[in-house]
Amino acid sequence: MEFSDRQIDPLRLDPPNNDDLFEDFCCDLARDHLNMPGAQRFGRSGHSQNGVDIAGIDNVGIMIGIQCKKKNRLLKGKLTVTDVENEIKEALKFNPPLERYIIASTLPRDPELQSFALKTTLDLFQKSRNS
Repeated sequence: MEFSDRQIDPLRLDPPNNDDLFEDFCCDLARDHLNMPGAQRFGRSGHSQNGVDIAGIDNVGIMIGIQCKKKNRLLKGKLTVTDVENEIKEALKFNPPLERYIIASTLPRDPELQSFALKTTLDLFQKSRNS
């Protein structure tokens, strides 16, 4: 079967329609694909969450935090380097300290954000090695 540009891609999932559904989806992914059987949504809207919507420990004892960013592309939703910097600053305050931090988004891949994330990850890794 061939697909034209006008047909629906059967392998593409549209993002959930609201923030709660997206966080539930990310939590399920964390349990199944990050080996975090105890992953849970952390706090709720309006509570101080230190940049973490989902928290848990994976099968090897790594504390992981996930920030979920559901953005509406039709309304020109964006995620900027400044947004990511602010989320990282908040996540560094999380208790217990995170060893891994993920920002999950409904937006398409952005090379500027990906480069920033890789550089920041490398910088934090090198800083922790020198401590």
